[in-house]
Amino acid sequence: MQDEDHDDGLGGRSRDRREFTENNQRWAAKLMALSEVEVVHPTVPEVVREELVVARNATSYRARNRSIRRVDMLVSLMPDDEIEELEAFLDAPRAAVHPQIAGWLTRLRDDNGAVTELLEQHPDLEVQRLRQLARNLGKPALRDKARAGLIEMLAVVVLRSDS
Repeated sequence: MQDEDHDDGLGGRSRDRREFTENNQRWAAKLMALSEVEVVHPTVPEVVREELVVARNATSYRARNRSIRRVDMLVSLMPDDEIEELEAFLDAPRAAVHPQIAGWLTRLRDDNGAVTELLEQHPDLEVQRLRQLARNLGKPALRDKARAGLIEMLAVVVLRSDS
């Protein structure tokens, strides 16, 4: 007699499929949950980014599922050291910031002329909002909100300059 109390450990076809799916989709679920700002991080390869866009835009369940499986396949083909970096990033994506954005954040916090320099390089940025966020970066009570706003604003610039 087989039931929950007397399991022979062999599993079944449904259990095997579920375990296989869980093991093979360990990266795709986390990658799909990333925002557009976080996906820009250098640890996420360009081919994976492109497939994430395809998966997010897919309207058919089958097409989306196929793209998600492809994301996992692409990640599994990466070298082990790059996979470890990606897994470390996926464990805390909000803590990791694109290096170029991190550089601008420190410059905006420390240097008053950085706002002018950033506006010269990217004149389409909102001047008043950028100045306000840079000012608030120095205020302890507003630092986290200002940092998040600047990351979002600078990510658009990084997305545009990388492509």
